[in-house]
Amino acid sequence: MNATCRMLLVSCFHLLMGIGLCPQAALAAGFASEKPGSEGDGNFIVGPGYTIDRDLTDLGNPKGKYFEFSLRLAESKIFRGDDTTLEPAKKEVRTERKIFVLKAKGYHHRYVFSKATGHCDKRVFELTLADTLVWVWRGYKAE
Repeated sequence: MNATCRMLLVSCFHLLMGIGLCPQAALAAGFASEKPGSEGDGNFIVGPGYTIDRDLTDLGNPKGKYFEFSLRLAESKIFRGDDTTLEPAKKEVRTERKIFVLKAKGYHHRYVFSKATGHCDKRVFELTLADTLVWVWRGYKAE
């Protein structure tokens, strides 16, 4: 850490101490001197019970199904585990792998394919952002 960063951190710490946002400042001021006592089981309810906002609930959206199973690599059509780049002498090659599948049910989706790019490529993001926003807001009715 260079000297400028160190000075900045020390200055911020002193500022926080001065306005009482650090635990040491609270202890020095006597705010945390209260003793909780030995009664009770340690469970506390803070605030009233709140109802969950309707927008945060399921709203009847379609649901998918989750599947989990094992697949022997010898039965796989994509990766049988006999690739020449694997080095069993250095690391054991698995003979079976777990497969996790979420079968979506009725969800809308958008697939963007681009050649010669990586995952989350900035160029693709910038070129497709406007179309993606139009796709997301399709069918939206203003109130």
